[in-house]
Amino acid sequence: MFEKVGPVGGDKGSPFDDGVSNDVMKVTVAADEFSITYIEILYAKEKEGRYETIKHGTKRGEIKEFLVAYPIESIIAVGGSYDHIFTYDTTLITSLYFTLSNGRKSPKFGKTSGTEFLLKGESGGKLVGFFGRGGQAIDAIGAYFATNSRGPQKLESHGGGNGGA
Repeated sequence: MFEKVGPVGGDKGSPFDDGVSNDVMKVTVAADEFSITYIEILYAKEKEGRYETIKHGTKRGEIKEFLVAYPIESIIAVGGSYDHIFTYDTTLITSLYFTLSNGRKSPKFGKTSGTEFLLKGESGGKLVGFFGRGGQAIDAIGAYFATNSRGPQKLESHGGGNGGA
């Protein structure tokens, strides 16, 4: 089970949808002076014992990688910003960062500008895929989060009588 959160950003570019994977192992992001231009995701595919790399946008500008210590940690939130870029007369994603299950955060990719956003699942589940719009840059981004992840739960006691006395 999963939930779809977003997208945020602009309405231009071609739609993309990576679908749902088991986990995200690595994210590579490129940013120029205006926006996030490229995102590359290394997914672990559930039950298939394989990995898949999916790329969106155009690789230009400063390129940085963020590794997730899979399967020990998972991305649980995607934050960043989007803004109208007058040079291109369109709204683009201008920055991205990722928050992990253990509280660790990625470095910020790009420059914060315009409206800030935070994408995360209501149940606190891990990131399992991206969707959005892109072309020469990343116009919009949304995320799929697993809904079967649970936080701490109170367990009720069950059993017989006196505990064996």
